[in-house]
Amino acid sequence: MFFKKDNGIKEINSLELNNMIKEEKDMILLDVRRYEEWSQTGIIKDSLMVTNTNLIAEMQQGLNLKKDKPVIAICRSGQRSMQVAKYLHAQGIEAINLKGGIVDWLNNQFEVEQI
Repeated sequence: MFFKKDNGIKEINSLELNNMIKEEKDMILLDVRRYEEWSQTGIIKDSLMVTNTNLIAEMQQGLNLKKDKPVIAICRSGQRSMQVAKYLHAQGIEAINLKGGIVDWLNNQFEVEQI
């Protein structure tokens, strides 16, 4: 179940995201951490890796975050990804923040891919 923050941005926890992945829900996983973070902890399988600082430039250069699929924003703890989710929401994209980020994902011992 989605939880909406006061700012209108939906949030899900790691358990909910894991269930969505198992159910093969049509979505885009967007990991907005830095390269060092990706290499230290790995990424959730099939995640797009675009740092939060490069997102706008990547979108201007053709990164297509489809408006017909939810985009799950992921960072270390859920703070940067919330800012990204707010930006995407303002662009008309259904954006959902992963509450607790990759830290919560790893604490639940869900799988990651090493890069």
